[in-house]
Amino acid sequence: MKRLGELLVEQGRISERDVERTLLAQAEMGELFGQVLVKLGLVSEQDVALALSRQLDIRLQLAVDFPQE
Repeated sequence: MKRLGELLVEQGRISERDVERTLLAQAEMGELFGQVLVKLGLVSEQDVALALSRQLDIRLQLAVDFPQE
């Protein structure tokens, strides 16, 4: 299974340098990698959710997928 950072790099969302920076911040903050990426402003929560769905091979339903009532 590919790591979240690797998937986001492949998707062009972040760089290898961003992964290194995030790992350092993660060690200091003690939070999950995806949470740190969002806090650093490198990606959105949706970017993390989409990458996680790809990592876990599950379909992600976004609010925009549902019709407005």
